[in-house]
Amino acid sequence: MKLWKSQGEDSHVKSCVVARQLGGIGDVLMMTPVLRGLKEKYGSDCHVTVATDHYYLAGCIPLLLKHNPFIDAVERVNPHTFVTPPTRFVRSEFRGTPNEDIPHCILNADLVIDLNVCCAMRETAQQPNVVDHRTDIWCQAADVQPSDRRPILRLTEEERAEGRRWVEDRLGADGVRVGVALSAHDPARNWPYSSQFAWELQNQGYRVVTIDKQKSAHPQVPAMLGLHVRQVAAAVEWLDVVVTPDTGILHIAGALGVPVLGIFGPTNGALRMREYAGDWIDGGLVAECSPCWYAHGCRRESKDQRDWFYCLKRISKELVLLGLERLLSRLGKESASGIH
Repeated sequence: MKLWKSQGEDSHVKSCVVARQLGGIGDVLMMTPVLRGLKEKYGSDCHVTVATDHYYLAGCIPLLLKHNPFIDAVERVNPHTFVTPPTRFVRSEFRGTPNEDIPHCILNADLVIDLNVCCAMRETAQQPNVVDHRTDIWCQAADVQPSDRRPILRLTEEERAEGRRWVEDRLGADGVRVGVALSAHDPARNWPYSSQFAWELQNQGYRVVTIDKQKSAHPQVPAMLGLHVRQVAAAVEWLDVVVTPDTGILHIAGALGVPVLGIFGPTNGALRMREYAGDWIDGGLVAECSPCWYAHGCRRESKDQRDWFYCLKRISKELVLLGLERLLSRLGKESASGIH
């Protein structure tokens, strides 16, 4: 039984499975334009299933994909039972013998697209000069050209109203509301001054809320703690700007159209921010080796995470504040310092 359809059989595709051992929140969202592309290519009646085994953060993945109009189902499976060899990540014929371990959603699909290894292979091959956006790599693997490549995150009106109440209860309805993400899912992308920066912003008159799973910047700075990912997204939508390293909050804000000031070290700000409103501060401003995409040794040479990526440590609070004020000026909002 053939499980993978070849290129010439696309016109008969009525069901499609996208297989991906999804990584962080950003990877989940950057993959969503592929799903749009599949519906646009094969028609709205094509049944699209996302197959993954990575349900970290208490079911974060299905929550992120909830209400996405281009997805019909999310299935929890073991991708190791059906993924193609590393050299065959584009749609191809199945390279194994069907067996009872292969999930039914795979066996019954007209088309299976394996997105598990294509990004890692392309980015590793290009280090340190990674030039391809992950969405583009996945779209090429799936052979789709979506009409819009911005990630898709849909909130209900009820969620949006609750998010607005949450923000206004803590920050008020006036003033410039700034979210500051305190850490990244990958510690190598952390900006070490985020907590102090949030506290100083509040002292300057900004309405500040910090965003993190486990910690807050200061007892007097409101924090998004104890919220699931959709509640965080609903609150983020009502902020004026989000200051964040290269992590999930950057992609949540970007998908919702909230302006972002991204802080980048080993990764490429221009590439990551391509689909998002806002601006970024690149480690390349302070270190000629950035962005290295993890190709340099400053991560590997020390077991202490505090020693990782000196490019991020060299991005000062003053530089980020200047970037924030310039972004607010572009947005037509007056900064706490009076710059407009």
